[in-house]
Amino acid sequence: MFQAFKTSLCRFIPQCTNEPVLQTGCVYQTVRWRKRRTDPIAKSKIGRVRVPTPIDPAEYKFSLEKWDEYNILINAIRSHCIQDHRRKNKETAAGVSLVEQSRKDEEEWQKLLLWNTEENAKTRQLREARLREEAKREEEEKLQALIQIEKEEAAWLAELEELVKKEKEASKSYITLENLDENIEAALAEEKSYLFGIDKNGKFTLPENTAWTELKERLEQKERQQNEPQEKTETA
Repeated sequence: MFQAFKTSLCRFIPQCTNEPVLQTGCVYQTVRWRKRRTDPIAKSKIGRVRVPTPIDPAEYKFSLEKWDEYNILINAIRSHCIQDHRRKNKETAAGVSLVEQSRKDEEEWQKLLLWNTEENAKTRQLREARLREEAKREEEEKLQALIQIEKEEAAWLAELEELVKKEKEASKSYITLENLDENIEAALAEEKSYLFGIDKNGKFTLPENTAWTELKERLEQKERQQNEPQEKTETA
């Protein structure tokens, strides 16, 4: 609708001058502008009821059915035109046709495939050699492990045999039901004393029939070791 804008055409004269102030006036200028939401309904539209545009049902149904097909065809035509335009631009920029370029690309692709096949063959040979070496090394390790196990078993059996021999030798002095009476009589006939004495210096004193035979042997051996340096000094 139309909206009024007040435009002032007044001219202001500085007060410092002696010129008289001109008579000012104001005019209204109408400008066509967008109607606002708060503006009232136009007088020509009051009481108007919009009648919907008539639509043919058959045509509407046909349009709905063919709409997707229409979009597909239009998109295909548009894509074909764009590709053709780009192809022409590329040919113009490169100075060579796309057929020739595609042939060169195919040759390059075949060369790359051949190179890839050769590299795969080399890699396969290296892999097979590495696998053979690993299998050989693994067999050697298994063989060494079996040999080590056999050695350990042989050492264990030898140790068991030695232990059995020692036990057999020790079993000769065991007290059994057959020699029980003899051992009792020998123990009664041979008196053993478990007494011992210790002086202020920590020296043990054992009787002749002491039962501490091992202790007695150690003490005698220690005494002999102490007397040997003294005998050497006396002879020197």
